[in-house]
Amino acid sequence: MANLLSACEAFQPSKEIDMKEEAERAAREEIKEQQDAAYRASLEADRQKAEMLERVRVEEQEKLLAKEREAQTVIQKRVKEEAKQRELKERLPSEPPDDGSAKLALLRFRFPNGSQMTRRFLAKDELNLLFMFVASQGYPQPKFRIKANFPKKEISALDDSLSFEKAGLCPRETLF
Repeated sequence: MANLLSACEAFQPSKEIDMKEEAERAAREEIKEQQDAAYRASLEADRQKAEMLERVRVEEQEKLLAKEREAQTVIQKRVKEEAKQRELKERLPSEPPDDGSAKLALLRFRFPNGSQMTRRFLAKDELNLLFMFVASQGYPQPKFRIKANFPKKEISALDDSLSFEKAGLCPRETLF
């Protein structure tokens, strides 16, 4: 029994060393697990940040594309309007001469942009020429109304088949 006790006493320091080493290994493992968890959390945070940055980049790209499409639409609309204005100008009959050979309606236009223009029409011509002329200047009838100041009346509300004379625009009138 004495041998057994002496063997136990001799083994005790070795056992304490082993227990100490096991505690250190467990502490190292715990630290390693904490570091691994922190690393995984960091990777997840980096992944989420990268996803957020990608979403922001995609959203900005979509906004930019939307602005470009809108700009293209505006340009196409403007080109169509200009083409329509050119077509209307080409379809308008030439301005009649002021030589006294025919009764004329001399109209002065004051446009919304502040510009003014004077144009002669034959008194027997229909008002649709007036509407066509104003539209050829960039002011189409549905968007803009044509009014006479004295007596006050809205010309754009009149029937476009009326002549200038029947509409009371002869010999001269100022239109807004």
